[in-house]
Amino acid sequence: MTPAQADEILARAVARTNQWIPDGAAIVWAEDLERIRFEDAKEALRNIGSRPLREGERREITPRDVIAEVHRIRERRVAAFDIAQASPPSGMSAVEYIAWSRRQRELAADGKPLEATQALEARPTRDLVARLRRSIAVT
Repeated sequence: MTPAQADEILARAVARTNQWIPDGAAIVWAEDLERIRFEDAKEALRNIGSRPLREGERREITPRDVIAEVHRIRERRVAAFDIAQASPPSGMSAVEYIAWSRRQRELAADGKPLEATQALEARPTRDLVARLRRSIAVT
């Protein structure tokens, strides 16, 4: 996330909570959210902001809250991902297949669809399964 995007996330948090933000907070938010995807942070703020409050309770949102919610969002996406719904390109080695499957999980965590050539409704071929079994047996 860029500093400008982190500043926008901070502004959105303030708008949802009307909390007081000290000078320099934007810099801290930018540092803390540096490795968080902007789209995920916006979704996290929507989730946090939509949670009901008890009477008299006041909501405050910190970078830690955003990061924790982003982790929950990404975990749910990965849990819903079914690798069997993707078909790897043919001719992959076991190492290539592992890298490919990691990339598919990363795409799922990002909430992005599989690449069009890989979004097939198929299971790994018998040949691939046999090659994976052989490579596992060798190592």
